[in-house]
Amino acid sequence: MSPIIEGKNMKFVLKMVAVAALFATSSVAMAAYPDKPIRLIIPFAANGATDVLVRIIADPLGKELGQPLMVENIGGEGGKTGTFEGINSEPDGYTLVATTISSIISNTAYNKNVGYDPLADFQHISNIADVPNILVVRKDFPANNFKEFLEEVKKSKGKYSYASSGQGGIQHFLMEYFKTMTKTNINHIPYRGGGPAVKDASLGRVDMILDQMSSAYSYVQKGDLKAIALSAPYRSKILPDVPTFKDLGMEEMNIYTYYGLSGPKGLNPAIAKKISDAMIKVINQPDIKAKIEATGAYPNPNTPEQFTKMFAKDKAVFEKIVREAKLVAR
Repeated sequence: MSPIIEGKNMKFVLKMVAVAALFATSSVAMAAYPDKPIRLIIPFAANGATDVLVRIIADPLGKELGQPLMVENIGGEGGKTGTFEGINSEPDGYTLVATTISSIISNTAYNKNVGYDPLADFQHISNIADVPNILVVRKDFPANNFKEFLEEVKKSKGKYSYASSGQGGIQHFLMEYFKTMTKTNINHIPYRGGGPAVKDASLGRVDMILDQMSSAYSYVQKGDLKAIALSAPYRSKILPDVPTFKDLGMEEMNIYTYYGLSGPKGLNPAIAKKISDAMIKVINQPDIKAKIEATGAYPNPNTPEQFTKMFAKDKAVFEKIVREAKLVAR
């Protein structure tokens, strides 16, 4: 053997061969992917905000990738059940999961034993949209604006209740934070997803919900729910008369919900990028963008790196809410 490739030089050559092989494998995987239908898990019940937004992009994204996305709702435990199934699948790009600030950030901040880490156990792919949260009450609730609402719940002494998508979800978090900030007593009724929760509020079976705009707006339009306040940095174009919490002097309540797609840890970054590139292209199409905006959401597709940074930032925010609202998992 030549002395040129002995010792440390041999290790360097072997390392470079391994790197070259990795790049070759990534290139082959990206070129071949996908060659069969892709399973897409939505970890919430049908007709909730996550379901609405994901289904807007599912068909056109499948066409862009060249294979259909088979959407499956697996609700429960504030998004934990479906998310857990998604991240425990093979990291081959053929099982994706819709991830939200609720299902992986508020859930893990609320319960340290949830079973997954929001950063270490995922290969995040891309955001779809940012969605304001809106406080709505049943249509016969004895208040028509925030001042009247706050007066009513303060004097009620636990008479009223609010619905949420489940323990540890963002709706649960924000309402408990609201209760802490306003020193009010409102009972929590957790559901197996935002869809049935907001529906029961619209039917008067529960008094209120702080829901995502994309799922609550249609009920407000029909007069089945009354809008009280918006959790957003500025007023909505589709509900311009509804004040933001910032307008009301509660800026810390201005927390967006966002929804995107992720895969399990170990998913080839080349595949993640291919899906992300396709999502950015699809979501920026005028007709798709218009459909997303019609729900009250703000389209915001991005790269895997950018989407991961969003989760990292809000992980710290929600851990702070846990401390201040003294939330304890049950």
